[in-house]
Amino acid sequence: MRTFPALRWATPAILLLYCVLRATRSDLLLINELILYNLIPLAALIATIASPTFNNFTSIIALSSAIAAWWIGSLLSSYNQYLEPVEGSQQFIDIGYLLFYPLLLPALHHLTNKRRALTRNEFFDSIALLIILFLTFVIVIVDKGG
Repeated sequence: MRTFPALRWATPAILLLYCVLRATRSDLLLINELILYNLIPLAALIATIASPTFNNFTSIIALSSAIAAWWIGSLLSSYNQYLEPVEGSQQFIDIGYLLFYPLLLPALHHLTNKRRALTRNEFFDSIALLIILFLTFVIVIVDKGG
């Protein structure tokens, strides 16, 4: 039995459930933020590692490390915010989040390096990824300032 299609759709399904519950059920905030929000990067990590189409070991390691760094930052942040604030943990949270971007770049480089030119779909996917990364930076900066 191939488990990858289920793993591939788990991340967007959890993200959609998280967004719906966040918008409609404020009484489930603790469960939604602690469990569902932290399951999103875990599902993405598992799907990345289990992907049968990834044949570049360097890309798997770089992308998995990037997602794991984000997940660790997210877990620490959730624990710190919703369960028990730990003195001095903010630097570790920031390190987890900040490591995501430098670890993501080698994965993107290895995935696109051996091709002559980007196809139209790859170009639009790259633009979408850049917009997502830019908006993530903006959200982090606004959240830190506000």
